[in-house]
Amino acid sequence: MSEFTIDPAILDYFQTIKNFCELISEEYDSEFDEPMTMEQIQAWEKENDFVLPEQMKSWYLLTSSAYIANGYFEIYEPFVGCYKKDDDVVVFASIIGDGEEAMILRETGEMFSDFDGMRDDFEDFTYFLDKVLIDLEEKAEECLGEDWEAIYDERFGKDDDSSDED
Repeated sequence: MSEFTIDPAILDYFQTIKNFCELISEEYDSEFDEPMTMEQIQAWEKENDFVLPEQMKSWYLLTSSAYIANGYFEIYEPFVGCYKKDDDVVVFASIIGDGEEAMILRETGEMFSDFDGMRDDFEDFTYFLDKVLIDLEEKAEECLGEDWEAIYDERFGKDDDSSDED
């Protein structure tokens, strides 16, 4: 069996999310737990007869759960739940703490969130993480004002994704 390598994009998302959480920490509490081991992930997959997407495995190798911005987002160890029928989804996150959950259909691998029948499909796990980052950017502007980007860059360095072409 070959050794699993953490997806560099997921590592970047993880670090950026942690940076934002630190940036807004005076107003919003966040916490990142210890990572899972590959052995724990594989045991979960075997026990639940479901192979997690590679991006999610990368995330769980960085943290087993994350409480972000006073729980506005919580990404936790996956569990099998029900959506339309018994044991048909793997739930991995909650959004806003109001009952919206992010999940994967076990049969098809489709990833989405649902709140009161309103479904939001995710292309992949990074789509979900993009939602987290958009919200954290809004919270940074709320906490720090219009200059939040300059404050972020000064504190954590220039974002590799930004472009000087504008």
